[in-house]
Amino acid sequence: MAAAPPGTAALALGTAAGAAAIQRVGEAEVGDKTMVDALVPAARALASCEPTADPAYALHVAAVAAHRGARSTTDLRARRGRASYTGDHARGVPDPGALAVALLFASAHAELTSLSRLPVS
Repeated sequence: MAAAPPGTAALALGTAAGAAAIQRVGEAEVGDKTMVDALVPAARALASCEPTADPAYALHVAAVAAHRGARSTTDLRARRGRASYTGDHARGVPDPGALAVALLFASAHAELTSLSRLPVS
């Protein structure tokens, strides 16, 4: 039997802690054109959900926020991470790490949604 997925409160706390750790270690802030540009909005979106909200709904809200954050990196100049070595060459392209974060939340939402539709044996 599969373990139950974490609740919305646990998702919010874990995502916020992960974002804070990445920011601390990588010295990255929102606007530096890194994965943080998607992760922080996702963490804030999860924190804005009721702790008892349906986790699939919370992941959807986080995925939308992460996608918006990733898209916001398109015209930024990278100040941290590998893309910072490219200078202005990365302008016009969303940060790959931010896009990966957005895909992670979208995939988690899709998977949790599909699992909730499986018949209970």
